[in-house]
Amino acid sequence: MQKLLWALSLTFGMAADPLTALFAVKDAAKRQMHVHVYSSPTGSTVIGVADGKWKALSVQFKGGAIEAVEMKHGTPGQLSTQISSKMAGGKSFFQSSDLGGAGLSWPNGLAATVTFQEGTDMGAITIDYGSMNTYVVSPKDPSCVPNQGKAFCLTAPAAFFNSDPPPAVVGLSDTEESSSYDVYVFAEADGIKQVSVGFSSDAVAGWKFANALTPNQVIQGTTDFGIWRTDGKPVPTGVPLTRVVTKKGACDRVANCLDPSHRNSVVEDMSKAARPYSVLFVHGASFSPFNPCESCTYVKGGGDAAACMSTGSSPGTCSAGGSPCFTAAPSCQCDGAGPAGGDSPTPALVSLASLCTASGSACKVGAFECFSGAAACTPVATTCFAGAQVNSPETKATE
Repeated sequence: MQKLLWALSLTFGMAADPLTALFAVKDAAKRQMHVHVYSSPTGSTVIGVADGKWKALSVQFKGGAIEAVEMKHGTPGQLSTQISSKMAGGKSFFQSSDLGGAGLSWPNGLAATVTFQEGTDMGAITIDYGSMNTYVVSPKDPSCVPNQGKAFCLTAPAAFFNSDPPPAVVGLSDTEESSSYDVYVFAEADGIKQVSVGFSSDAVAGWKFANALTPNQVIQGTTDFGIWRTDGKPVPTGVPLTRVVTKKGACDRVANCLDPSHRNSVVEDMSKAARPYSVLFVHGASFSPFNPCESCTYVKGGGDAAACMSTGSSPGTCSAGGSPCFTAAPSCQCDGAGPAGGDSPTPALVSLASLCTASGSACKVGAFECFSGAAACTPVATTCFAGAQVNSPETKATE
């Protein structure tokens, strides 16, 4: 399982339309908070990355001073970001929005990475949800694009985050496998009594559950599953509790059959008479800031390697704009050479093999063909997906 990253509590905006969620995943080793935003223009309690957008974001933190903010969207100049790093009471905040008048908006998911100053006690860093400086502004219609048939796009009222207590959130975090998900719970408290998730399909009976966080126990039903601790202590929030591995079928993409009205879709707090939270489900992206494609430097056919992202396929691959990404441009690993048009290498030309370079779908050295053993030698590129096997069928690329 990927390294555990601690996360802060999550809450909803109070406006009925849209329904907005804001939370931050903590990477203490790097002094960073990774801020996620999910907005639902319809008020649905199941929110995916493609379901909404945001226009402006402001987050105030308790417990430390901000050093830098990296926004995850836009090109230089599109988003204007301001930082107030030293406020009374050890607080700091940042705000980011399009101030150029273009009315731009940005997709749900990871919005920003906030780095705190050296020496910060990251254990003390939390989002100040009650602050007037913590809010999200979203478009009423996420499909609206200004200057494409409309002079401007309507904006929903700002969503503030001061409910008491904030609802709990069940997060299904994407993994390197398209049919598996890490299950998180975000709540105001550091721990909960139990979480259960219900579905509209009986496919749950065929799923597998791996990497359960000891001593948590996973209870598997036909249309639901639950997680609790046998010792009566709290189930931790903000960490992956188990990995769900689905089977091919109608429910292999679990968001398709999540049932928030299921009697077992519930999160309970640690009160003696356990109280159920209101629950929101978020899905469609990874909560881990780790990018398995960060080592990519080459995009087949040309393109920006910085845009390479996981495709979610198995085995794991990276792509940018639909084109596969690799650690470097295709190279030739040949051990022989022969005359053009020949079907076998010439022993006297073996010294040329080290000079073979990619030429379209073949490897050549000058006018000579290159060989690997008795077969024609073709360019090979190595996948840049972290943890994947090199030179798998997906890694061969030709130019």
